Amino acid sequence: MGGHWKTSGVSKSIGAWETYGVIVELDPPRVLAMTWHERLDKPRPFGETLVRYELEPSGSGTRIRFTHSGFSAYRDAFEDYSKGWHPVFALLRKYVVTAA
Repeated sequence: MGGHWKTSGVSKSIGAWETYGVIVELDPPRVLAMTWHERLDKPRPFGETLVRYELEPSGSGTRIRFTHSGFSAYRDAFEDYSKGWHPVFALLRKYVVTAA
């Protein structure tokens, strides 16, 4: 564990952004958990959160259980992120279906 990750981009809704963190759990091919920090043009009022992916066989496919935690005192931020992850998983689904 302890590997670092980072990604960045620009969004119409939040401007320039960068997310980064450290891998805290890795159990291929079942679990990936990592800390989540961000730098935005418009800072958010919270610090580190945790992103966790769990993969498990399901019929002829794979079920992804996804958790992004650490928002207990920031309900608005939780709602924003909840909306933002849906397009990410739509792109992932499109990629997996196309690659198959």
